[in-house]
Amino acid sequence: MYYYACPYCVPNAQAHLLLDKEMGVACDCKGGFFDKYKECKLQEFRCKEILVCNKCEAGFKPDEEFLKQQKRKIKDG
Repeated sequence: MYYYACPYCVPNAQAHLLLDKEMGVACDCKGGFFDKYKECKLQEFRCKEILVCNKCEAGFKPDEEFLKQQKRKIKDG
């Protein structure tokens, strides 16, 4: 198992990043003003997903490089 750690917080159990949807985030969906939102809705708004820290509530856009750097393994007791 693994989790994503917040880059701003001291590593602890509360500073995990959780997936959330922020409707104010700009996306790269094709189409005009109205078609863009229909396409986003068909994709369940995956283009609006961000990672939010449990502790400091900072938001991050999940790109491949960021996820690779912040991925941490959960240590089994």
